[in-house]
Amino acid sequence: MGDSSHRDMTTFIEYERTARAIVEVATTVVPGLLQTYDYAHAIISRWSPHDAGVRTATRVGRRNVLTKQNAPTFTAIITENALREPIGGPAVHAEQLRHLVAAVEVDNVEIL
Repeated sequence: MGDSSHRDMTTFIEYERTARAIVEVATTVVPGLLQTYDYAHAIISRWSPHDAGVRTATRVGRRNVLTKQNAPTFTAIITENALREPIGGPAVHAEQLRHLVAAVEVDNVEIL
C-alpha cells in the first residue's frame, strides 16, 4: 500500500474502532465488515493482485470491531444485486451468504 492509501485506511479503521454506530449501504458487493476471507480476496485480487493477501487480511481483520466489548451497532443495507452477484464463484458465494445469515445472530448487527 502506498503512504497515502495506508494513512487513509488507518484513519478509516480508527473511525470504525471508535464508532458507536455504523451504517453501510451496499449496492454492488457485501459490506467489508461482513465479508468472508475468500469473498474479500476475490474482490481485492481484481484491482490489487500484487498485495491482495495483505489487503484481504486487513479487511477481514476489521470484522473484529463487531464482536469486541462495547461494539458499535452495525446496520447493513444490502441490495438484491449485491446478494446475487456470485463473486469468487458458486462456492465462495454460498459461503458468503451463509456468513450473512450467521451475522444477524449477533445482537448488534442488522441486515436490511
